[in-house]
Amino acid sequence: MATTGPIPAADIMLKTSELDVFIPELWADSIRASFKKQLKLASISTDYSAAFSGGGDKVHIPTYQDVADAATKAEGTPVNYAVRDEVALNIEINRHKYTSCMIDDLPVVQSSNELFSGYADSMAYKLALAFDANLLAEMQSTDNGILIGSTASAADTAETLGVNSVTDIWTAVTAQNVNPAECVMVLGNKLYSSLFLLDDFIHISKTGASDLGTGVVGTLMDMPVLHTTAITGAVAVVSSLTNAAGGAVDNDEVIGGYVVHKSALGYAFSKRPTVKAEYDMDYIAHKMVADSIYGARLLQNSTYQKKCWALIETGVTAF
Repeated sequence: MATTGPIPAADIMLKTSELDVFIPELWADSIRASFKKQLKLASISTDYSAAFSGGGDKVHIPTYQDVADAATKAEGTPVNYAVRDEVALNIEINRHKYTSCMIDDLPVVQSSNELFSGYADSMAYKLALAFDANLLAEMQSTDNGILIGSTASAADTAETLGVNSVTDIWTAVTAQNVNPAECVMVLGNKLYSSLFLLDDFIHISKTGASDLGTGVVGTLMDMPVLHTTAITGAVAVVSSLTNAAGGAVDNDEVIGGYVVHKSALGYAFSKRPTVKAEYDMDYIAHKMVADSIYGARLLQNSTYQKKCWALIETGVTAF
C-alpha cells in the first residue's frame, strides 16, 4: 500500500518563496525582450534614459542655431556679431502606462513555454503600442508640411507618392540643410502601397534576391522607408502647420506620412517595462501588472531647426 509522508512546513514556505521570487523576474525579462521587438517608432528615436540614472523627472536638451554665413571683411569696418537665440527642449517624464491580467494557476502557465510566451508578448505589445502612439502624437504636433500627390509642384496622381512628390520632399528637406540620408520616411498604408509603382523604390519583392543587403531594401532617395498602420490617414494637421513654401494649410487636411530626421524624436524611461505578480487567495490566481514610466518629445524648433515634416495633400481629408 502506498503511503505519503507529511511535507514539512519549512519546505512549503520555501517553495512559495521561490515561486514569488522566480516568476516576476522571469516575466520581467520576457516582457522587456518582447517590448523591444514590438516597437517601431522607437527605432528612429534617440534614447535619453541614461540622463535619468541619478533621478529626476525632466531632461534639458540644449539646441543651437547655425552661425551666420561667411561675410566679406571690409577694411576699417567692424565685425558684425550675429545674435543667437538658443533654446532648450525638455523631455518630461510624465507618462505612466500599464497593462494587467489575472491568471489562474500561474505555475501551470510558467511550465508551458507556449502559453507563457503568449501572455508575455500580449502584455509587451500593449505597452509598445501605447509607447509608439505617444511618439506618433509628438510627430503629429509638427508645424512643417510638404505637399504631395496632385498638388505637388508637378502633379502626381492623387494620394500617391509619385516621382514628382518625392522630388519635392527631397527639395524641402535639403532646403533646411538636412541630409535626406539621415531621415526616415514613415508612411501609412495608402502612401506606402503607392511606392511599389516607383522603380526607384527598391523592395525585396522586386529583386527576387534572397541575399540582398538589408541596407539597400526599402530605401527611397537614400531615405529608409518605414510602414506603420498607426498612421491611419485620419488625423488632421495642427492649426499652425504650413507647407514647405510657408503657405497656410487647410486644417481639415490629414497626414498621410512623415519625413523624420533621426534626431527629431527623443524619449526617456525612468522605469522600463517591469512586471510584478501577487497571489490572490480569493480568486486562487496570480494578478500580473506590467508598467513603464517615460516621456517623449519632438525635438525641433520650427523657426530654424526643422526636423519633422508631415506629408499632406490639398483637399485630401482621408488617406
